[in-house]
Amino acid sequence: MRAVGIVALVVGVPLALGACAGPEHRGEVTSVVAGPADTVLVTVVEGSARTTWTVNATGAIVGAAAPPASAAAATQACAADVCFRVVAGRLAVERSADGGARYRTDWEVAGAAYQRLASEYPDLGDPAVHLSSVAVVVLPAPTIERGTNEAEATNAGPDSGRHVVFVANGRDGLLLREVDGRWRRLGVPRGGSTPYFVPSPPLRPGVGIAGQVAAATGGIVLLAAGWTIARRRTVRPIRAAAAAGIAVLIAVTGYFASGLPDLGEVPAIAYATLIVIAATVGGTATAVVILTGPEKSPR
Repeated sequence: MRAVGIVALVVGVPLALGACAGPEHRGEVTSVVAGPADTVLVTVVEGSARTTWTVNATGAIVGAAAPPASAAAATQACAADVCFRVVAGRLAVERSADGGARYRTDWEVAGAAYQRLASEYPDLGDPAVHLSSVAVVVLPAPTIERGTNEAEATNAGPDSGRHVVFVANGRDGLLLREVDGRWRRLGVPRGGSTPYFVPSPPLRPGVGIAGQVAAATGGIVLLAAGWTIARRRTVRPIRAAAAAGIAVLIAVTGYFASGLPDLGEVPAIAYATLIVIAATVGGTATAVVILTGPEKSPR
């Protein structure tokens, strides 16, 4: 049974870390507007308090700032012929490559994933109001030379065709579209002398997708165990029960691994896939070893 404990330890620690990373007490990003020197001004409301933060084009918090004078947050912004707009009442951003003539969804959280995300926020209220995209800003992309600091990044220029996009997403915080088109949920700016982003909760798939992963991983272990039992013809019930328990453990691992968050620059799908493969292979091997191990001779 030592092998079962090893499998549980290897696959359980990453899942526990992801599960414990619940949302910290956070405010709501209600606005984002263009700021000075290729930055954006992000407004955060928390209860009766309202704060403004300066964020540069790399997605780093520069520091606290005075509230924007009179600039109204925009629901659509463009860089040359490329335009972005938020979708009212939804956590979604659309993109147009022809100056706004035709739009298509570029980023969205919808369906079961949206419902599960909404459940992560206590006292959310109306999701269409407090968990929706409300403002967008497009900035020229920064060019970071090798060996320079992010705070010293130079601008690529408005005619370079390169841009970054910031979106105010209510309780989900600030959203950034990087130059390569990858969207990154930064979270809600917060802090004092050393500001930081309160990270957004992980986007977890719907129960259906997670259930399919669980069924597939657990099914592989059960299939291998059943094939082994059929070949041996006689297996002690305690060993068969142990193999079944491993199958359940691996199924649970697959279920939760499908909803793990990104780890910095590493997308969740990359390392979650490795966890699922490692757990399935390791669990299958462990079950087979348990079923085929030598019996202890009676004393």
